[in-house]
Amino acid sequence: MKQTKALRAGMGYTIGNYLARGIAFAAVPVFARLMSPEEFGLYGAFSSYESIFYMAAGLAVHLSYKNAKIRYATAYDAYISDSILLILLLFAAGAFVLVPVRARTAALLGLPVPGLFCLLVYCSGAAVLSCWYARASLSYDYRKYTAASLIYSAGSAALGILFLLGPFRGNGAVGRMAATALVIGAESLYIAVYLFRRARPARFREMMHWGIRFSVPAIPAGISQTILAESDKIMILLLADAADAGVYTLAFQVCLIGNIAVQSLEYVWSPWFYERYRAREFPLLRRGMRLCLLGMSALYTVLILASPLLIRIMGGRAFGNAEKCILPMLCGGYFAFLGIFPVTAAHYHEKTGRTILPSMSSACLNLALNAFCIPRFGFAAAGWTTLVSYFAYAVLSFWMVRDLPDLKELFEKKWILLSCAIVPAAAVCGNIIWNIRP
Repeated sequence: MKQTKALRAGMGYTIGNYLARGIAFAAVPVFARLMSPEEFGLYGAFSSYESIFYMAAGLAVHLSYKNAKIRYATAYDAYISDSILLILLLFAAGAFVLVPVRARTAALLGLPVPGLFCLLVYCSGAAVLSCWYARASLSYDYRKYTAASLIYSAGSAALGILFLLGPFRGNGAVGRMAATALVIGAESLYIAVYLFRRARPARFREMMHWGIRFSVPAIPAGISQTILAESDKIMILLLADAADAGVYTLAFQVCLIGNIAVQSLEYVWSPWFYERYRAREFPLLRRGMRLCLLGMSALYTVLILASPLLIRIMGGRAFGNAEKCILPMLCGGYFAFLGIFPVTAAHYHEKTGRTILPSMSSACLNLALNAFCIPRFGFAAAGWTTLVSYFAYAVLSFWMVRDLPDLKELFEKKWILLSCAIVPAAAVCGNIIWNIRP
């Protein structure tokens, strides 16, 4: 029964994520034609900053929900309300600190000043949404997860198009930033009110002391992981130009098709792993991991072979150079997926500190490689640096949990290595096919 519930939730998360992202994908060709590559690249950098800073905006407290549900079983709803209150307090403190240094900070990040405040709202709203998603995943409530995702995707796309056609015509980057911030800000306020009505904050100091202590060690790992995923666009913007950053951003949008599936799987795998591991159902866990490995390798194989067509559909001729970097980016995305398994195990054993070394090391490697390769070989080199860095991340992640109980029995090397061989082989085949196409 639990397996059926988890499978149904996994399908629900996947369908919901693709519906929500499908709206965003459908809007990409519209935005690519309403915005110049320079504006597209600037907004891509804005999105990358959000992905990096949103964990700090909420101190990554959503990562503690699985363990908090066990530790504070009778006060779990109050714990969630406490975490939302923490995010709101951090937002107020951030706004207070940012006002006197807004111009200098905006110049440092390469953003306009209005975009800086949009970024603050965006990060805080994303932190609240992460709490909502984590809460929904623990009860396999894919309907609430999907509803929140659809509202955000549809709202930000629709309002963004209206802004670009109206008051922000000729200033497309700021228009998209403002639309995104307004939608996620309104949605996060609604979620906060809803959760506060269900349970008022209580024992704030006690529970958030434990929650922050649990989550804070994961912040460097989370930020490093996001830097690894997002810094390419920023460094291309700084080391090359905004047009190249826009082309790379479009390639990144294609890679999101695989990332969505990975995210959907993670929302189901994590609570399911907790349940099965506590029950010591290791044969069932091994079968589940095999299915995940083969399923994701098959998906990335399809994406590799179809990516040139997807680039043409989404961006047109102006973004055709995205083909130069898409292959290694997709291979890197698969190695990033592999990190789900050791990271979930580390969180279960409350060893969040063990996720720091793989994430920080791979992020530093990515930054160093980008700094060396992008000025010499152009923006496409960022795709290859991403592949090398994610491969290092996957290897280090498994190495860091090698001595945790029962994981040698769970992580079957032959299945991991087989799945790792499938995706690069598909990339080689794809490269051959692309080179001989008319």
